[in-house]
Amino acid sequence: MAEHAWLSEPDPELLPFLQKLSNPAPREPDHTVLRAGLNAALTEGTKKGCASRLPKDEDYTVTDHKVAVQDGEIVVRCVVPTPKSEKETFPLLVWSHGGGWFAGNLDTEDHNLRVIAHEQRMTVLSVDYRLAPEYRHPTQVNDIYAALKWAVNNAAGLLHADIKKGFIIGGASAGGHLTSLVSHRARDDPFFQEHRITGQIYHIPAFLHPDAEVPEKFKDRLLSFEQNKDAPIIPADVVRHDWGFLLGENSQFSPILA
Repeated sequence: MAEHAWLSEPDPELLPFLQKLSNPAPREPDHTVLRAGLNAALTEGTKKGCASRLPKDEDYTVTDHKVAVQDGEIVVRCVVPTPKSEKETFPLLVWSHGGGWFAGNLDTEDHNLRVIAHEQRMTVLSVDYRLAPEYRHPTQVNDIYAALKWAVNNAAGLLHADIKKGFIIGGASAGGHLTSLVSHRARDDPFFQEHRITGQIYHIPAFLHPDAEVPEKFKDRLLSFEQNKDAPIIPADVVRHDWGFLLGENSQFSPILA
């Protein structure tokens, strides 16, 4: 929103570092090569960033499970804190990774989610949704939605969770975009009337496609894409490129306009 434009101004302590960065080279045309490089960088970065806070192995358990989805199956990773008693249960966080819709996996945010599970004493379920461009929208939303229902149905057993203590959904970047679409669908689903989502957490979410038809009354407020078009690391042309993986030429599915 335009009233928050000041958030686009870099902190003075960060500015010298940003000035050393050049805009990234044009995206690698082979998305599989681009995906592999981004996944490796994200995974290594998360490991380094969380190294000092990563709990001991005995402080939690990590298990992967297969979830049936339309035309296939996906994998979800469950991080459960070690209970302090046989009856202890935890709030539940269902998380969707970032990666521009074409990259990211269970490993790219794994260590961060382990830290969250341990420090916040909550079960964390990470969703390995299928990626674009091999799978276009709404495959990713459908995958996350299936995982969300699987989590509810397995909360008391495999996940040692009690959603009455907290049932939170969230995601980073592209994962935030996808999960917000999931939240709109869940709002109108009788299943989730009985299993209510209690909170949403979005980290740098992509909520508005640059070519979306914005209502006239909001056009002078939804300006961040233009204001930050030359931002280092992820400028406007990179954002457009990555949206294209998910939607092709379709500019719909902007959650902020729902």
